[in-house]
Amino acid sequence: MSTGYTEADFARAVEIVGTARSLSAIVEALGIEWEYLVWQVLGVAEELLVHATDALWDGLTNGAEAFAAGLLIGVYLPERREQPADLGLRFSWALDEVCERGRSAIIAEHCDPATVAVLEQVYGSALAESLKLPEKRVIGVRSVFTRLLETGLATGLVLTRDGSPA
Repeated sequence: MSTGYTEADFARAVEIVGTARSLSAIVEALGIEWEYLVWQVLGVAEELLVHATDALWDGLTNGAEAFAAGLLIGVYLPERREQPADLGLRFSWALDEVCERGRSAIIAEHCDPATVAVLEQVYGSALAESLKLPEKRVIGVRSVFTRLLETGLATGLVLTRDGSPA
């Protein structure tokens, strides 16, 4: 059953995330330690980059930003009036589920694919281009950022889904 998050839902979530002074502050407000999140993201990035050239390791810290942005957008897609409950205890469980089931399958259950594609294009391109790399290197970096953004988005969707373990 699809939740059916559309462009309007994404616009609202992106606005909430975009007004944050820092991603680390908003992540920590959800009960997720920033250093722990970065450590987990580095592990996910390492899996994604196992066959990558050294060029793709450039700007890996931006990958943590891509994951965190996706995570926060996923958390704030459901319309809510108050801050979500402490999600820190469920973060590892949610990330494990994403790794097991696959980010694409989870996103497809909840989101309009065209809207997600636009978000991926804009965000992935902005992060990759901020590194000021030659175009041939930007393509590979953008791909990694997109996968990290998707993994974060899927993790956020799992975190706020009804029935998640406490």
